[in-house]
Amino acid sequence: MTQNLKDLKEGTSDVEALLTEKRVATAKNGKQYADLVFSDKTGIIKCKRWDYKEYDNLTVGGVYKLDLDITTYQGELQGTIKQYLVLTKDPKDFVKGSRFDIETMYSEVSARIDKFSEPMTKYIASKLMEGFRESIKRAPAAKGVHNAWSGGLLEHIWSMCSYAETVVQHYQKSYGSKISLDKVIFGLCVHDLGKVVEYTYEAGIGYAPRGVLTPHIVLGPCWVYELANKWYKETIPGSGKMPVAEFERERDHLMHILAAHHGKGEWGSPVVPSTLEAVLVHQFDMVDSKFMHAMELVEGKEGQIPGFSEKSWSEKTQYLQYN
Repeated sequence: MTQNLKDLKEGTSDVEALLTEKRVATAKNGKQYADLVFSDKTGIIKCKRWDYKEYDNLTVGGVYKLDLDITTYQGELQGTIKQYLVLTKDPKDFVKGSRFDIETMYSEVSARIDKFSEPMTKYIASKLMEGFRESIKRAPAAKGVHNAWSGGLLEHIWSMCSYAETVVQHYQKSYGSKISLDKVIFGLCVHDLGKVVEYTYEAGIGYAPRGVLTPHIVLGPCWVYELANKWYKETIPGSGKMPVAEFERERDHLMHILAAHHGKGEWGSPVVPSTLEAVLVHQFDMVDSKFMHAMELVEGKEGQIPGFSEKSWSEKTQYLQYN
């Protein structure tokens, strides 16, 4: 009987899983081996295929029945493939999805954008959300750290928008701050939107050629620049059209929020947050991504320490698992 990947323990196991990553390398003895990552709806398992041959038909996007020898390596379970069988099952049946209803999340996010009072901000956010509507519903928010599942990008956006308004209103009321709620929600909705084309995600998550050359932190500001200029050009003079200097300042502010959302240069950000709205967007992104990363480990397999998760190599800790 096959097991879910989440339930694997040391020993031998039979599983059915989707191959999502493959890297062939050469060992010190001159023989080839393959580093492989398999997934199902419950989790992932990193595997080795020793003495790998070119005719081994292990293809990313394929579904396999695996006979595994499971051991613990550096704090996490790892499988050695003893035998495998190619299956004809649909890869989509092995792709993890959001626990929340996709259409409900999309409707709630769209409703927030509909309430924007800033015309240009509303125009750009609406055009991008509508233009990528179906991709947003399927795309992941990341390749592996957080929300790395179908619909993960939309879930990430929806989650942040669900509490951002309360925080912004606190600062507006308590400090008399002129923070723009529209710009904060805009940043949360659009900051990762380039991932709809940065990643491939029909069967597993990988990088698309376009995403390697122009990742989301590049694409987002570019899209904003193009749409802002189009909006300004089409705005009728005398109907509340901004002076050029004001328009350029607003356009550049929206571009900055997206360009700064990684927060630091060493985290891939071309600029650091330099407006209150950019600071909040970066921090909301950090809160949600770190929480979701921790929660996935908490809900995942137990690690070497009883009652704690497997180790997070990005955070260098294990998380307490709740009964």
